[in-house]
Amino acid sequence: MALLLFALLLIVPFLELWAVVAVASQIGIGSTLLLLVLISAMGVWLVRREGVVVWRRVNAEVQAGRAPAKQLVDGAMILLGGSLLIVPGFITDVIGLLLLLPPTRALLRPAVLAWIGRRRAVSGVVFSSTIGSDGRVRTTGQSFGSTGEAPFAEVIEVEVDEPRSIDPPS
Repeated sequence: MALLLFALLLIVPFLELWAVVAVASQIGIGSTLLLLVLISAMGVWLVRREGVVVWRRVNAEVQAGRAPAKQLVDGAMILLGGSLLIVPGFITDVIGLLLLLPPTRALLRPAVLAWIGRRRAVSGVVFSSTIGSDGRVRTTGQSFGSTGEAPFAEVIEVEVDEPRSIDPPS
């Protein structure tokens, strides 16, 4: 993953420069700069509009007591799209604008949710406490890491034959 990001950081600026030069050779330098500014302005407007819509949907889901997973993924795609619009160039602008459009996000959302599901880490700690016949509490713990599977918990019934009081340590 890090190698892919490094390659993108090296390749994307050259591709962007090539695209700007190609467009400038067709429509002129002034028109190219104006087009880049207009695309960025339109992107800022779209980020604001779509961000507000997604924010309202997140709030509605939270108030209804549901997890806003889809809306948070949409928000992340809007944030990424807006960030790509900051980078000057036509290639990142096209990708950024596509991420801001609701139909494109709807097409990408299942893939993003599946990717997040594969990347999530499952971890935790299970504690077990026992009270010995001498009244001392013994606690043991076991931790588990990223297994790819959801952890399970087992509830064990505890029978108390008589009430016991445990004195605080002195």
